Amino acid sequence: MKPANRHRSRELTYNDRVFVVRYRRHRDARETGEFTSSDRRRACHHARRHAASGRLVAFTRHVGSGRWEDLTAEVRGEADLS
Repeated sequence: MKPANRHRSRELTYNDRVFVVRYRRHRDARETGEFTSSDRRRACHHARRHAASGRLVAFTRHVGSGRWEDLTAEVRGEADLS
Protein backbone atom coordinates (compact mmCIF):
# COMPACT_ATOMS: atom_id res chain seq x y z
CA MET A 1 0.00 0.00 0.00
CA LYS A 2 1.26 3.47 -0.88
CA PRO A 3 1.97 5.93 1.95
CA ALA A 4 -0.35 8.92 2.26
CA ASN A 5 0.75 12.06 0.48
CA ARG A 6 1.58 14.38 3.37
CA HIS A 7 2.11 17.36 1.10
CA ARG A 8 -1.55 17.30 0.10
CA SER A 9 -2.76 18.40 3.57
CA ARG A 10 -0.41 21.37 3.46
CA GLU A 11 -1.59 22.26 -0.02
CA LEU A 12 -5.21 22.54 1.06
CA THR A 13 -4.46 25.11 3.77
CA TYR A 14 -1.86 27.11 1.82
CA ASN A 15 -4.25 29.85 0.63
CA ASP A 16 -5.95 30.50 3.98
CA ARG A 17 -4.72 34.08 4.31
CA VAL A 18 -4.14 35.42 0.84
CA PHE A 19 -4.92 39.00 -0.14
CA VAL A 20 -5.22 39.83 -3.85
CA VAL A 21 -5.12 43.37 -5.27
CA ARG A 22 -6.26 43.71 -8.90
CA TYR A 23 -5.60 47.02 -10.63
CA ARG A 24 -5.48 48.61 -14.08
CA ARG A 25 -1.94 49.16 -15.31
CA HIS A 26 -2.82 52.54 -16.85
CA ARG A 27 -5.78 54.78 -16.16
CA ASP A 28 -7.68 54.02 -19.39
CA ALA A 29 -6.14 50.65 -20.25
CA ARG A 30 -7.94 47.32 -20.24
CA GLU A 31 -4.78 45.54 -19.16
CA THR A 32 -4.82 44.60 -15.47
CA GLY A 33 -2.17 43.62 -12.99
CA GLU A 34 -2.33 41.60 -9.82
CA PHE A 35 -0.49 41.81 -6.50
CA THR A 36 -0.77 38.83 -4.13
CA SER A 37 0.46 38.70 -0.54
CA SER A 38 -0.27 36.95 2.72
CA ASP A 39 0.76 40.11 4.59
CA ARG A 40 -2.33 42.24 5.25
CA ARG A 41 -0.35 45.43 5.81
CA ARG A 42 1.48 45.23 2.46
CA ALA A 43 -1.67 44.29 0.57
CA CYS A 44 -3.62 47.20 2.12
CA HIS A 45 -0.79 49.58 1.25
CA HIS A 46 -0.89 48.52 -2.42
CA ALA A 47 -4.69 48.63 -2.50
CA ARG A 48 -4.83 52.15 -0.99
CA ARG A 49 -2.18 53.39 -3.42
CA HIS A 50 -4.09 52.10 -6.45
CA ALA A 51 -7.42 53.33 -5.06
CA ALA A 52 -6.00 56.84 -4.62
CA SER A 53 -4.91 56.92 -8.26
CA GLY A 54 -8.26 55.52 -9.43
CA ARG A 55 -6.82 52.27 -10.80
CA LEU A 56 -8.08 49.77 -8.20
CA VAL A 57 -10.30 47.06 -9.70
CA ALA A 58 -10.73 44.71 -6.72
CA PHE A 59 -9.23 43.94 -3.32
CA THR A 60 -10.15 40.50 -1.98
CA ARG A 61 -9.16 38.15 0.82
CA HIS A 62 -9.31 34.36 0.67
CA VAL A 63 -11.13 33.14 3.79
CA GLY A 64 -10.87 29.41 3.10
CA SER A 65 -13.09 26.73 1.62
CA GLY A 66 -13.11 28.47 -1.76
CA ARG A 67 -14.72 31.63 -0.35
CA TRP A 68 -13.46 35.18 -0.96
CA GLU A 69 -14.22 38.33 1.03
CA ASP A 70 -14.46 41.56 -0.96
CA LEU A 71 -12.59 44.42 0.74
CA THR A 72 -12.71 46.86 -2.18
CA ALA A 73 -15.34 49.18 -0.68
CA GLU A 74 -13.39 49.56 2.59
CA VAL A 75 -10.19 50.59 0.81
CA ARG A 76 -11.95 52.95 -1.60
CA GLY A 77 -13.68 54.62 1.35
CA GLU A 78 -10.32 55.17 3.06
CA ALA A 79 -8.85 56.63 -0.15
CA ASP A 80 -11.78 59.06 -0.48
CA LEU A 81 -11.27 60.33 3.08
CA SER A 82 -7.59 61.19 2.57
